[in-house]
Amino acid sequence: MHEGEVSEGTTLHDTYSRVMQSGVLRAAYVEYPPVMYKSGGIFKGIFYEVISSFAASQQLDIEWVEETGYGVVIDGLVEGRFDIFSSATWPTQERHKKATLSLPLYYSDVGVWVANDSPLKNADWLVLNDPKYRIAITDGDITHSICLTDFIFAKWVRVPQLGKVKILLDFVAEGRADATMVERLTYEAYATDLAKPLVNIAQEKPIRRYSNSFLIGKNQDDFLELLNSHILALNKSGKIAELVKKYTQSTDGIYFPVLGNTAT
Repeated sequence: MHEGEVSEGTTLHDTYSRVMQSGVLRAAYVEYPPVMYKSGGIFKGIFYEVISSFAASQQLDIEWVEETGYGVVIDGLVEGRFDIFSSATWPTQERHKKATLSLPLYYSDVGVWVANDSPLKNADWLVLNDPKYRIAITDGDITHSICLTDFIFAKWVRVPQLGKVKILLDFVAEGRADATMVERLTYEAYATDLAKPLVNIAQEKPIRRYSNSFLIGKNQDDFLELLNSHILALNKSGKIAELVKKYTQSTDGIYFPVLGNTAT
């Protein structure tokens, strides 16, 4: 194994020591507004501001080494290509097994989105568990995870692995799928660029409520403690709530951790 490789479930390199000695935090991301995106070539977003403030607090430079995809992000951590995945990450069984989630910045409800002119517009999302319906997913992503439990009989339409999250919504808006699952913040960020409006049929009964966290390598306890301390301080001060309000139209469907709660 070369330096930075890991064995199954065990990280061989020490993120804390490497980062502190080099003064460089190697970060990967997915363009995912409003949490992490580029505008005019400049990074912006809720998670971007948090990771930037963390780096500044530790006198670290951030090196943006990779734009990746949610379905393959674990590969980059396992192979040691970057130290942290800095876009919002939801928990899955595989992510818990092979990587580590930070404390949540906040929690968000996941919607089920269909075309505004679809016969499904007023349906219960439970009806989608039927072979006649097509659901847009990304392999290895949370959309895949949800389908494995809730929509096992539906037809899964797989989008390109390294495509932006928007492509899930594009598939529905363009009629290539009947539904997909994203949070409200994501839909609102892309709504004006879609071929047609979509509607959330899980508004009153969200399909999931997930924690939004950073993702780091497995067994990186010292680095995790440092990162979690920063997140906890920002939540206690109300700074993360301020950032959410700064980048979103409303905080509907967004929930903040109980102060002092360390559960992800």
